[in-house]
Amino acid sequence: MIDANALMRAAKERTGLSYWGDDWYLETMRWLVDAINTESELTEFGTGALPEMLIAHLVNQLEVNDWFKRHPEIGEVEITAPLFGIVLPRTGSTAFSHMMGLDPATRILRVWEQERHCPPPEKATELTDPRIAIS
Repeated sequence: MIDANALMRAAKERTGLSYWGDDWYLETMRWLVDAINTESELTEFGTGALPEMLIAHLVNQLEVNDWFKRHPEIGEVEITAPLFGIVLPRTGSTAFSHMMGLDPATRILRVWEQERHCPPPEKATELTDPRIAIS
C-alpha cells in the first residue's frame, strides 16, 4: 500500500526542504494514492517504481516552491507572446520543438528540464547540464 504521508516525508528527507506552498495538490494527491491502492493491479515492478515516481514529483514541488521563495522576482517576469505547439501525438511535435530550439530568441522546454525543474537551466550550460544524463 502506498501512503501519501510517507511519500511526502520521503520527499522532505531527500531535499531537506519542508515548504510545500499552497495545499492545492493535497486532496487530488490523496485521491490518486487511494485509486492506486484500491483500483490498480500493479506488477512487482510497478509496486516499486510508482512510489519513486510520485516522490520525484513531490521533490520537484518542494524545489520549485523553495526556488520561488528565494527568488520572488520571478513572479514579476512578464511573458510576452508565448507560442504553444499543441498537436496530436506522433505528428512531428518533437521535430517542431527541435526546430524552434534552433532559434536563439526562442526558449523551449527540454525533456530533462521537465523531469528536474530546479534550478532553472542557464543558457551557458543548457547543453551540458548534469540533469541531462539523468533523464
